[in-house]
Amino acid sequence: MLGLVYFLLITPLGLLMAFLKQGHIRAMKTADGASLRQPSTPRPPSHVERLF
Repeated sequence: MLGLVYFLLITPLGLLMAFLKQGHIRAMKTADGASLRQPSTPRPPSHVERLF
């Protein structure tokens, strides 16, 4: 049943958005075309030694 919902509802909406170029990635740019991504700071390898 969920597969049917996916192919009858979600897939056509995704194709329509791709056709109209309304993706969320394009909306996340500034007016001059620069990306809003902020680079992350590297962590030391010791931050994964003790997970729990």
